[in-house]
Amino acid sequence: MSHSEKDQRAEAVVKSAILRLLGGDSIDRVEVRAVEDQGGEPGLAVTIFLHKAPSEPMPGSLLLDAIAAAATALREIDDLRFPFVTFLAPEYEAAEDTRHTA
Repeated sequence: MSHSEKDQRAEAVVKSAILRLLGGDSIDRVEVRAVEDQGGEPGLAVTIFLHKAPSEPMPGSLLLDAIAAAATALREIDDLRFPFVTFLAPEYEAAEDTRHTA
């Protein structure tokens, strides 16, 4: 299997696992891309874009559940890369864009 085929298959199973876990109503899209961690080990950056920021703070367990769902889906296709999961909403993205640099 070529490297890009492996990435495409990983993207498909991770997106499916995240949608099963969270449902599609609150999710705008899920992006998955190959990355390396600080130690040079291969990983996957999984960004979950929400339609809007939740009215209540998201529980930390939701992030852990998303990581576990993605990791389990990857193991099922013999892909041992770690999924680095991030949640973003339009309000969060705007806040990041306006951050001042030192």
